[in-house]
Amino acid sequence: MKKILKNVLLFSALIGSVNCLALSAAAVDVATANTSVMADAADVVYSGTCGAEGDNITWTYNESESTMTFSGTGSMEKYYVSRWDTDGYNNPSIVPEWLTDSRISVYQARTVVFEEGITEVGKMTDDYFGCENSQCFLEVPESVTSLDFSNVTNSLALYGLDGSWFYGFACKSYTKGNYSKRRYVSVGTAKNPVYPTSGSCASGATWTYDYPNRELHISGSTIRIDEMPQLPCRKIVFEKDFIPPENKFYEHTDLNTFVMSITLRSPNEIRQIYCYPNSPFAKEYEKIIASTEDDGCSYADVLKCNYLPDDTGICGDVNLDGKVNLLDSVLLAKAVNGSVTVNDMQKKNMDCDGSGEIDIDDVTTLMQFLVHAVDSLPVKFE
Repeated sequence: MKKILKNVLLFSALIGSVNCLALSAAAVDVATANTSVMADAADVVYSGTCGAEGDNITWTYNESESTMTFSGTGSMEKYYVSRWDTDGYNNPSIVPEWLTDSRISVYQARTVVFEEGITEVGKMTDDYFGCENSQCFLEVPESVTSLDFSNVTNSLALYGLDGSWFYGFACKSYTKGNYSKRRYVSVGTAKNPVYPTSGSCASGATWTYDYPNRELHISGSTIRIDEMPQLPCRKIVFEKDFIPPENKFYEHTDLNTFVMSITLRSPNEIRQIYCYPNSPFAKEYEKIIASTEDDGCSYADVLKCNYLPDDTGICGDVNLDGKVNLLDSVLLAKAVNGSVTVNDMQKKNMDCDGSGEIDIDDVTTLMQFLVHAVDSLPVKFE
């Protein structure tokens, strides 16, 4: 009897252990299931259509990632545009669907993505983003050839492909006033770029263009204003061998029209013009500045050209501004007495007497040059 009771107790204990294991397993399953549901619930996505008549485009708003994605082919619906019917009456403009969708309580996208295949976007507003006074992100593919974000007040990081239509549009939108709010970020190069990286013109000049730095380099015989490449340049460099076209500003002057036109800058212009000291372009530019100063007025505020350092150097140009004048003699005297330090290029330009040494004789020679006692530098005295 005791043996039977012992076996019953052992069997009961075994059953209890099995039940505990089953309950534990069930608890794990329930916990896993609940986790899965929470994960699915966190990734809330809404979608709808937004294509123009006949075009298939959908919008997808991922609430958890604050991302709006437009996909499909063709043109998007034009929002906030006045529409006139056949009788000449103005119909109400269309409001974006994602703002009227009852499922979306608060629309707060920080990233807007247009996928490859979309060609026209139209005028964008802050309603595309839904968040005020914050950094937002805009991704635009190569296929887009029409878009306007001028009415977007948020700071934008503009992601695009170098050489694409959007590359040019985004870079051309930079001005001094909004540069900090518009930042183009390259994500590669377009397969079929609309902005070439090199070319030539009928007048004889050749040019190269660098996408990342937005630099246009022009060299060769000459180029007319109407032959200038239409590129989103931040920097235009006229090389040492470039010769400006021989056209005059007006009949009784020898001022060069091309140089005046190309160096003329508007107040919000960020494009900079560069040339090399003593180059044909630099000589024409300096002639214009000097003539206006002689007339009692100055174009220096509206005509601006920067000088690039010349590897060969200009003897006497101690401050490396591309000119030799009294400022250089003052700096040379300070360098000789040790009150200022200079770099290697400056030292090369300071050897005005060609002796190979920098001393007081170089100061004397430079002063003689400035008062036209000697015609050129360096001058070697026997």
